[in-house]
Amino acid sequence: MRAALKAHTFGELSAPARADAQLGQRRLRLTAGQAHAPEGGWFGFRSYLAPGDGRVEDVTVVYDEERGTVSGIHVGSALAPRRCGSVTAIATAALTAPEADRLGLVGTGRQAWHQLWALADVRDWQEVRVHSRDATRRERFAQRARDELGVPAVAVAHAREAVEGMPVVVLATHSSTPVVQADWLARGTYLATIGPKQVGHHEFGLDLLDRLGLAVTDSVDQVAGYSPPNILTTTPDPPCLLNLGEVLWRGLPEVDGIRGPGDLTGYFSVGLGGAEAYLLAQVLREAG
Repeated sequence: MRAALKAHTFGELSAPARADAQLGQRRLRLTAGQAHAPEGGWFGFRSYLAPGDGRVEDVTVVYDEERGTVSGIHVGSALAPRRCGSVTAIATAALTAPEADRLGLVGTGRQAWHQLWALADVRDWQEVRVHSRDATRRERFAQRARDELGVPAVAVAHAREAVEGMPVVVLATHSSTPVVQADWLARGTYLATIGPKQVGHHEFGLDLLDRLGLAVTDSVDQVAGYSPPNILTTTPDPPCLLNLGEVLWRGLPEVDGIRGPGDLTGYFSVGLGGAEAYLLAQVLREAG
């Protein structure tokens, strides 16, 4: 995924905001991308149902740009959560100090698992606290994390207990209401949010935005493309958002307004268009 972020930063990957097609009570969602590479260009898409509209198998398709033929098709949900977790891990490694080795995780679903799966690869975590509303699920999640990832995960009964005093916090829920309060977070906390961020449906509150000092996302274009709008764009004093790729390869620009008055660093995962197609294209290239 670092390669995809770099390609997007330097104009080698076109990644527009996703689009929805209303089909009765369902919304079929499409993300698309096009890459221009010396070894051969491609374009492709991923289709899936919008969250809350039911479950169908994801389909990702990559076409050969020159010939217009299908290079490969992936059916299933393996690519998206791995893409999402990997980009969060890249952001976390870049935006936090190496000694920030204690993690609070809210959520125990598929996305939360792949967040921790990827984060375990970029840091030697000394403490991981996990919370979700279901006691059985959070205990099973923590046990699986210890067994499969080798991280010292423990389940805790309250979200506040999971995040309070932790230098790194990840929210990966489906909640339509805030699951944490800003005053639970220590000064200087890095927070990554994976779940809902739309007006009327968001896993964090406006109180968190008031404490932002630095705000980074994987796709500024996607933040602007939400419907209903992303709450980052509707606040009276919206944060100045930076693309993660720009931060990684061009550094933080010395421009007034880049840093807000707050002390928190926020990474807002919204999905870089075409990223799953990029992953599939890489797999196909490596497979020969």
